[in-house]
Parts: sequence; C-alpha cells; structure tokens
Amino acid sequence: MGCTGCLGRLFAFVLLVLFVILLPIGTWSFYLDKMLMDENTYLEPLERYQVYTRLPEQLLILAARANGGDEDAGKLNEMLSYLSEADMSEMVSVIAPAEWLREQAEYNVNALFLWLEDNSPAPDLRLNLRPLRNVLLSDGGRDVILQLVLSWPQCEPGQLSEWEAMLDGRAADFPICEPPPDMMDDLKEGLPELLSEIAGDIPDELTLKEALLEIGPDDEPSQEDVLHTFMQIKLGLVAAERSRPLMFLIPIALLGAMVVVAVRSVKGFFTWVGWALMLAGLLTLALPVVLVVIRGNTLEDILEAVATSSQVADLAGLLMIAQGVLSYAVERYMHPVLVQAVVLTVTGFVFVFTGALLRPPENVAQKSRRVQGA
Repeated sequence: MGCTGCLGRLFAFVLLVLFVILLPIGTWSFYLDKMLMDENTYLEPLERYQVYTRLPEQLLILAARANGGDEDAGKLNEMLSYLSEADMSEMVSVIAPAEWLREQAEYNVNALFLWLEDNSPAPDLRLNLRPLRNVLLSDGGRDVILQLVLSWPQCEPGQLSEWEAMLDGRAADFPICEPPPDMMDDLKEGLPELLSEIAGDIPDELTLKEALLEIGPDDEPSQEDVLHTFMQIKLGLVAAERSRPLMFLIPIALLGAMVVVAVRSVKGFFTWVGWALMLAGLLTLALPVVLVVIRGNTLEDILEAVATSSQVADLAGLLMIAQGVLSYAVERYMHPVLVQAVVLTVTGFVFVFTGALLRPPENVAQKSRRVQGA
C-alpha cells in the first residue's frame, strides 16, 4: 500500500511538472497567435508612430545619403543630396501622401485576412497607382520637379550644352545643376509633356495575381511553387488559430489528472493545485521580464551604434520607426500574458496559504486512538 502511495505521488509530481511547463507555453502561444491574427496589430502601430508620414521621408533621406551602388542609384543620390529635410518632407506629401499610404496598408491587410477565410490560392494584394499618376499630370508633379532642380547648384558653362541637348530632345541625360532662367522657362514648358509620357507608362494597379501570371514555365521559382508556398502559409495559420483552445485544454487535463491521483482531502487539493498554479504563473511571468530586458538592451544598442557609426547614422530614422513598431508589438503581447501570469501566481499563493491553514486529515490509526480515548 505504501509503495502504491509513493508511485501515485511520483506520478502526480510528474503531472505537476508537465502542467507547470505546458501551461506557460500554451499561454505564450495562445496570445502570440491571437496577436498575429488581429488586423489591429499591423495597422495601429503604423498610425501611432506616424509611419505613413515618416517612412517615405526616411526612405528619401536614406536615398539621398546612400553611398555606392549602381550608376542610377548614384545619380538619384546626387539629385536628392541638395534638398533639405523640409523640402523632402514637402515632396513626399505631394508624391506619396499619408492618406494614400494608409489606404494601401488597410486594403492589403484586410485582403490578407479575407484570404485566410476564403478558398483562393493567393491573397488579393494590390497597389493602386492611379493617385501617383494623377499627381504627375497635375501642377503638383511639375512643382516637385522644379523644386528639385532649383535645389541644385548653378550650372558651369560646360554643362549648359548638355541642358540644351536635353531640352531639344537630342539627349535623354542632363547634368545635375540649375540651368539659367531662359532654360528654366523652356524646362517649365516641356515638363507637362515629359510627365505625361512618364504617367502613361504607369499602370493603374500592381497586383500579386498579375505578377504570378507573368511567371514563365522555366522561371524559378515556378508559379506552382509560389502558390504552394502561399497555401502552406495559409494552412499553417488556419491550423494554429483553430488549435488555439487546445493550448489550455491539455494543461487543464493534466491538472485534473493530478488532482485525481494525488488529492485525498481538501487540504491536499489546495496544496497541490496551489503549487501548480503558483509555479506555472511564475514561469509564465518569465517571458514578459525577458522581453522587457531584451527590448531595453536593443534600444540602447541601437542608440549607441547610431551615435558611434556614421554608416548606421543614415539608418537612424528607419531604426527608430522599427523600434517604435517593435515596442508596440511587445507591449500588445506582454499585457495579457502579464495579467494571466499575475492571476495564476496570486491564485496559487492564496490556495497554498489556504491549504497551510487547514488541518491535515486524520488517518485510521489517529481516529482509532481518538475513539479509544473517548
């Protein structure tokens, strides 16, 4: 009988250890999946940290400061390098306004979640380019080009012939310098036609489906490979979402089995369940603490690198945007995990404390002696 009792307690201890390990894992996985499958996880930080406004500006600044690269990238770098950050901000507000970027982000995030619910092989991702084309055909597009040219240094005498050749249509290239007033007048007159040609080459939309149709039979990866990858991602996300309840059902089943095997009294129930809940809560609490430490150290490392490295300094704006979005995701994830960890820990402590206050049950020998004494 004693041996059987020892084996029962050993088995209950194993169940307790499994519960303490699996409940935190289930909690972390449950809230991670819940966060990833929520549209607001992707849209709210873009709004909160003004990504729609700041990201295009930072990309333009990065292009202006970039070193190296191919010939086209080098020329773009030189063209933008004379603009002030205020000028770049004004240009971005015309070419890629925040409202247009917000519409593209909201549409494509919604399209991704609709794709998870329907039977289509690939999401209906698309980029609406009509507003960009309309800007090029408007006075705003012309003003952006003129603002860019006026930011350049005055032309040297040897560069004027290159401008004349470009304005006469004898050459497509031009020097990066501000031409004299008479050539600027010619440039203003020819800009609408030039911008109209550029706008004519811009499609109404860029869509993922059209890009897939352009994949040839000999291309790698093939169209079938891409669609197969999309379906694998879709099946994985859907399976994770539908299996979310199991993340708590398995630990609950282990806790129930432990109670059946080990508990023989009210005191034992509070003691066993209390320790299980308290240890699981403390282990669940470990992840938020680790995330806070990692997030703090990452921010410090980034700021230190930006301060000491001229190469990284060009990425400072983008890194700070990424840090803000990452901080939002961590906070959104940590809050429910932290609440559940605290609830489990406090509940477990109350159970253990209650179990310590209860009197232990009398065994058969104790009951016999008490009856004989009476």
